[in-house]
Amino acid sequence: MKRMVIIIIAALLIFAACTAAAPQTAAEPQGQAEPAEQPAADPPEDEPAPEPELDEDEPEPEPEPEPEPEPEPEPEEPEPEPEPLPKKVAVVVCRDGYAPSEYHPVANALAAAGYEAVITSDVPGTADGFGQETLEVTATFGDFEGSDLAGVVIIGGSESLWEDAELHSLLNAVNDLGRVTAGICLNSVTLAKAGVIEEGESACWANHDTITDPVMAEMGVKDSGQPVTVNGNVITGNGPPASDEFAAEIVKALDAQTA
Repeated sequence: MKRMVIIIIAALLIFAACTAAAPQTAAEPQGQAEPAEQPAADPPEDEPAPEPELDEDEPEPEPEPEPEPEPEPEPEEPEPEPEPLPKKVAVVVCRDGYAPSEYHPVANALAAAGYEAVITSDVPGTADGFGQETLEVTATFGDFEGSDLAGVVIIGGSESLWEDAELHSLLNAVNDLGRVTAGICLNSVTLAKAGVIEEGESACWANHDTITDPVMAEMGVKDSGQPVTVNGNVITGNGPPASDEFAAEIVKALDAQTA
């Protein structure tokens, strides 16, 4: 009996020791709600950087000047149209004698082609033609600049204008512009005397052993042997039989330079 009691007490002590060693789990209270989820906090906004403190003694920077607007390009002016060449042709006659047989074909051809023949000589007045014909001189050599004329034509007659300095000057002014300079019969020599026909060039004139031929030979001008010779804008004729052809070549050259 005593031994039984001791065994029972030992069993109780073992049970108590095992119970104390086991983990105790706290019972969750019944019906308690789970805590609500807290909303995520918004990330902090970027705070503006503090403005740098200005030194009161330091001057404020001047604002940069605005760029000036570029000027608009001015419209280009149209190029002026070239002025038309004049229609005046100085028809030169010797007052002490000119050849009507050479003058009239030239004057008529010029008028038919729309050119104005201006009767020109060294002085104004009356020019005597062969055969009791006369012409009134309406202009002198000094009345013109080269640019005033489409050309100069010297009608044959006497040798009185061979050495005329004003006529030489007018011939060269017209020739330098590339405009018609022409002479017929004895007055082809005037072109050579003025330097319009140069040494070594060919021309034609009224051949006289003692008047024209020696002078032209002395200046080195070659006789073409033709009734009419055209050398660019310089035209020469040998006399009355060539007057119509001479006049036609003058008009042809005038029309070519005004085209």
